[in-house]
Amino acid sequence: MRTPGRRAPLVLAERTTAAPVRARRVRAAATEGEPHWEAPVPVAQPVPKVQVGGTSGTGAMAGTGAIGGQGAVVGEPAPQEPGTSTAGAGGSTAGTGGTGTAGAAGTGGAATGTPPSCQGLGDLCGGGSCCEAPLVPAGSFMMGSDAAGAPPDRKPIHSVSVSSFRMDKYEVTVGRFRRFVEVYPGSLPKAGDGAHPKISGSGWQDVWATKVPSSRAALEGSCLSGQCTWTNTAGANESLPINGVNWYVAFAFCAWDGGRLPTEAEWEYVATPPGDPKPYYPWGFLAPDCNLANIHPNGTSQCASAPLAVDGRPAGAGSYGQVDLAGNVSEWVLDWFDPDWYQNGGNTCADCANLAPVSVDMKEPTKVRRGAAFSYGASAAINSWREALYPTYALDLTGFRCARDIL
Repeated sequence: MRTPGRRAPLVLAERTTAAPVRARRVRAAATEGEPHWEAPVPVAQPVPKVQVGGTSGTGAMAGTGAIGGQGAVVGEPAPQEPGTSTAGAGGSTAGTGGTGTAGAAGTGGAATGTPPSCQGLGDLCGGGSCCEAPLVPAGSFMMGSDAAGAPPDRKPIHSVSVSSFRMDKYEVTVGRFRRFVEVYPGSLPKAGDGAHPKISGSGWQDVWATKVPSSRAALEGSCLSGQCTWTNTAGANESLPINGVNWYVAFAFCAWDGGRLPTEAEWEYVATPPGDPKPYYPWGFLAPDCNLANIHPNGTSQCASAPLAVDGRPAGAGSYGQVDLAGNVSEWVLDWFDPDWYQNGGNTCADCANLAPVSVDMKEPTKVRRGAAFSYGASAAINSWREALYPTYALDLTGFRCARDIL
């Protein structure tokens, strides 16, 4: 259940590419209380390109993001059935004085100004700004799952609290990313940029410059697989979510845009409606369908074989107005993935995130991603679902959204 008063929520799901990679297997389990559907088998696809776009912008930068969940081994990540879920916490967006996001309704410390990625972009998302970032009031909730069949890394269910922040209503679009690309690599952050104001050491590190493409041309060609949404010239894809960017590029974009990657705890907080027992999906208990999320709702047919425009499923919105929290593309968050995080440091969490890389099964450390993708089954739409992915992987199943601090 949740502390602050909330409204009604939303959703979406995810897929894979050729030569899948797994760090550890996870199954979305669902015995007691948690529904279970088989996730569709991802289809290998060709490699398209992704790009970033951006102009310069003002504003505070904050936070970092990580991915978690089922992992990949050497090669490429394979979509797993909804399984693990790492904990992370806290994050917020640029508040007053910095680049804020175009404000969604809410009270108290709303960020002001237009982020660099939306300057001159027009109202391409739901008739409004693609940078709209509704206020998420401070509160606490039960993170993880207590379902008997839930994977161990989602247990135990535990109380987490976060401070007020803002989170993008929409996944970052191709149009927004184009602004970042236009000034790349000049859009890369400085040391400490994009930090969560309450999490020490969460900002950009100079050594990460070796983890991102070295030039604009390299960035434009960085997507590793199939249904990549980037195009080198503006066209029909501007309102699609950008995908095929690795974790470091996602972090850099959010910092440049006056925000940061949300923590895993912040992400699940936004995706969890109030209720006892804890609702399964961002919109509540109703089983997913294509009106709520771009996923593989029944295990036999997909809503779409690729990402769709970010404003097409308002019925699946979460309590604070964010859409596509359960599908379209899965989303990078700040945290490193640790299958034992909920049992250790993440068990008592107030504005926390896991910043310690953990090697699982003697493999390279992975980041957390949340929210399933267009080719994933309904079990991946559950708000406690998490997946691990190597941070250098730029897959068509993965995108991101930014958080913004309230200063």
